[in-house]
Amino acid sequence: MKPIGGATGLALSAIYGAGIRLRHALYDRGILPVRTLPVPVWSIGNLTVGGTGKTPVTAFLAAELRALGARPAILSRGYGRRSEKSRVVVPTDEEPAGLDAALYGDEPILLRRRLPDTPIVLAADRFEAGDYACRAFDPDIILLDDGLQHRRLARTRELIVLDGSEPFGNGRLIPAGTLREQPGRGLVADWHLVNETAGRSPACAKTLDAACFGSPRALFRYVAGRVILPDGGEEDPLQWGTRPIWACSGIGNPDSFLSLLGRSGFRVAGHRGFRDHHRFTRRELTALASDARAAGSAIVTTEKDWLRIPDEARRRFAVHALSVELEWTGGEDAFRAWIAGALKGDRFGGSS
Repeated sequence: MKPIGGATGLALSAIYGAGIRLRHALYDRGILPVRTLPVPVWSIGNLTVGGTGKTPVTAFLAAELRALGARPAILSRGYGRRSEKSRVVVPTDEEPAGLDAALYGDEPILLRRRLPDTPIVLAADRFEAGDYACRAFDPDIILLDDGLQHRRLARTRELIVLDGSEPFGNGRLIPAGTLREQPGRGLVADWHLVNETAGRSPACAKTLDAACFGSPRALFRYVAGRVILPDGGEEDPLQWGTRPIWACSGIGNPDSFLSLLGRSGFRVAGHRGFRDHHRFTRRELTALASDARAAGSAIVTTEKDWLRIPDEARRRFAVHALSVELEWTGGEDAFRAWIAGALKGDRFGGSS
């Protein structure tokens, strides 16, 4: 999202800020109801618009919880989906690459690729989604993806994901800035998880030390996973050597994708960025394919973008993707220990 500058942007941000303060006050005073599910709810959220890494962190947490013997289910809004149904379950009996992002949203399909056995329920009303998940799948813990702003559902734990290069954007609320929330509210959390893929500003550590009220912190970055071929097959990135690529992305932080490509040894011949959750048109794909051919390169996009492109178009325009994995660069052992302790505490009422 590109901020709106000048007096117009500031005026609109002031209106937005007044609206969210009123909304929080209504919840704080019990005027708007907060609903509770019969199992613990862990929220994974962020302060700014765009990609900070909530979905990969959610996938990591679900896998970690399953390894500890838990039965997690994931709740998501399914941003960008166009289904007429108020509640949707992401299918487990279909190949994720063939699922329609218009029905489910790109992030839930990405989660399905990572977590084939974890229930994923989509609804704008996350209590409705959670209530259904508890009845249909009997989970013993719920992960609330992008949950910071969803006050209607009570949560047991709060985890905040921050962009290490700009943890609080430009310090202004949308649309003059990128903050979705007043910083003060998002700084009280069980853990802050800082994504350093696009770098880490020199002031980041001091800013977080001063603002996060002593909450523990873990650091991570993306590392290259596999190259996904147009037909859905996969290759080791090392097989690509110095082959030039034409990068394109429709994500909140394109710099993180370019940084990842560079660190992974890819030779980027060119790049075209689009807005977050962009749906590529045939004309755009034709132009990208033409640019790639002219540079003697292959189109490579993010896995999330790749999933938004229909299967036929991926094959026709030879669109590849690079999947990512999380690499913890600080605080990993303490964070994993906290996950195990918090799970035990939430299940059995012990300390964590």
